[in-house]
Amino acid sequence: MGNNYYIEAKYYNFGDTVYAAVIPYDYIQYGDTYFSGTVVINDPSPFTVASSMLDNKNYINQPAALVFQFNRKYSRLTIDTDSIVLYNIKDSRKMDIKVSFDNTNSVLYCTPVYPDTFSVLGSYSMVLNSQIKDKAGNSLNRDYRWEFNILMNRSSGFIKEFSNSLGRVTVNFNEVRLDKDLYIAVNDVDLNSLSGVRRPGTGVPFNAYEIEIYDNGGNKMEYFDTAIPVVFYYYDNDNDGYIDGTNILEQNLKIFRLNPEKNKWELPGLSTVDPVNNTITARVHYFSIYCIMEYTTVTNLKDSFINFPNPFNPYRETTKFEYLLKYDATVNMRIFTLTGEPVRNLLEDLEQTAGQHGIQTIGEDIGLLWDGKNEDGNTVENGVYFCQLMVIYKNGVSETVIKKIAVVK
Repeated sequence: MGNNYYIEAKYYNFGDTVYAAVIPYDYIQYGDTYFSGTVVINDPSPFTVASSMLDNKNYINQPAALVFQFNRKYSRLTIDTDSIVLYNIKDSRKMDIKVSFDNTNSVLYCTPVYPDTFSVLGSYSMVLNSQIKDKAGNSLNRDYRWEFNILMNRSSGFIKEFSNSLGRVTVNFNEVRLDKDLYIAVNDVDLNSLSGVRRPGTGVPFNAYEIEIYDNGGNKMEYFDTAIPVVFYYYDNDNDGYIDGTNILEQNLKIFRLNPEKNKWELPGLSTVDPVNNTITARVHYFSIYCIMEYTTVTNLKDSFINFPNPFNPYRETTKFEYLLKYDATVNMRIFTLTGEPVRNLLEDLEQTAGQHGIQTIGEDIGLLWDGKNEDGNTVENGVYFCQLMVIYKNGVSETVIKKIAVVK
């Protein structure tokens, strides 16, 4: 039998080559002319990869390429469909990418084959699995997966559209000046899943959507100073004035917003139906769950007189008013305190025609909103105020309606 000898091994790096020096501890006896054995050089650290672009980031700007940094040199690979994969999360579709290596710096670049691969507001998943090996043949210590969303650039407007087999909705940011990059997520919602919420009208369940907006830090944004158009599309292919497959008259459609604090559906403002393009539009400040419902317009002043939001914060928003006039009339609207002290005249002897009136009506007077200020231009204190709507119809009949409005700063 041969003799066993203990050895010491040291290794040195020269460029991309590793050299090992083997030094015996004991004197090797004369006649031991042949030796066999295995020298194994182990790097105690695992083979890993990181990405400063994607690590711990759910939202990124539209990239030219995805960049990955390995902790040591890796072998050039024959890239197959399993080792490095980019998915579109929406439809689980594999995206075409080009892969390039920088062996000097141990960097991997993944570049889309098509320039529009990373669409704004798209959601993607990038996978690097353990088939990737370093130069010594060691595999990555695990499979790596990054999921990320592409932000909307603040300098360019954008229309986010969501659709399924039953309908679609768009959120239009083309008219909004942003101070940060944003991500918009739109998902459909089954109205029947919202337990404990009373419906104010007949629901159209395939037109309910949750609209969520996040900044580049992943913070949810629920309010915008500028009203943003939200457009719902419905089907009336036979142009009979009814939503296909229902007895819902398109002119009775309204857009509703679910107030999560009150667990209640509210009208965010005036809904405008376009029977030619089969759309219904509302301009909104808040984002949560929206739906369209059949809502027959009330025919009396008291029930039609609404304002939104209520309560409201005058430092960041205004409250808007809407009401229905049965006939042509002279209208006055004023705000006063609970003790009857005058605060602000919003409308004074304004001549208005019969019909619906609100801040979003084309050509409507700007007085149909209140910014929370008094006649001197000072913001009022927190509390409850009265809004009095006084109407004198051309036939001499008059009506007065009073609403409570809460100011919370």
